[in-house]
Amino acid sequence: MLSSNALKYNIAVHPSFYAGGVVFLLYFYLLLLSLLILGLSGLMFSFFVFLSAVALYGGKKAYGQEYDLRLSDSGLVEIVCEDNDVTIAEISRSSFYNHFCLCLHLQKVHTDISNLIDKKKKVEKFFVVIYRDAVSEAEYRLLARLINTGRY
Repeated sequence: MLSSNALKYNIAVHPSFYAGGVVFLLYFYLLLLSLLILGLSGLMFSFFVFLSAVALYGGKKAYGQEYDLRLSDSGLVEIVCEDNDVTIAEISRSSFYNHFCLCLHLQKVHTDISNLIDKKKKVEKFFVVIYRDAVSEAEYRLLARLINTGRY
């Protein structure tokens, strides 16, 4: 194993107020927009109550996400969720960051032998969004540096 592939960095992603707020506001704006378009009637009132409950549940669920990241200098990432489910992936070039959040575009690395036999397997890609308040400043800069080195 190359030393650049060694999982050197451990980052614990904590609950984020930004994540909960963004999800809640997304549903809340949908609620307001549908209220403006459809109006308020007896049947629509139950729809608005349901959508409000979904907004609260989605915000609470997005706030409560916690997981650990193990990173290497070469862009290899191991994601360990709360239920000890481990996903190994590589950081893609299309990952980006700004002052508010990091969006890691990851390509899943298959560790089984069937991937070597069957080359036509579809590559699984997914995003992991890490908001600035979920990690420390040093960890945020480390992730930003890994995204920048992966672009070239």
